[in-house]
Amino acid sequence: VFPQNDYIGRTNGGYQDQLITKPHSMYLQYGIQYGVVALICFMVMAVMYGVQSLKLCWKADFKDKYSCLALGIFLGVLGYGIMGISNDSCVALAPIAWAMLGFGFAVNAIVKEKQEKEAEESK
Repeated sequence: VFPQNDYIGRTNGGYQDQLITKPHSMYLQYGIQYGVVALICFMVMAVMYGVQSLKLCWKADFKDKYSCLALGIFLGVLGYGIMGISNDSCVALAPIAWAMLGFGFAVNAIVKEKQEKEAEESK
């Protein structure tokens, strides 16, 4: 995908002996490797998780372990998403971030259920 025949530019940049195979953005890499549709799906899923987490954490009182865990996972996934804008060299973190995203959805479901139960009890 990336042009490898710009020898002068690679030499001036100090990359003459390296093969450049990826962009410097996780989102650009998703779009190039998997396609724009996959990038859009990833972005929609990430935005859905972010909105869901913000709504739940906004209403939470952080007195139980699940709401604190939900906030911690959200901040971790948010940090990974921000890091992906300018850096894509943290390949070792990708499986952890995907697992935390899945755990985040699960913990959000638990927190939402507890909030609904508390709202019913307060009526």
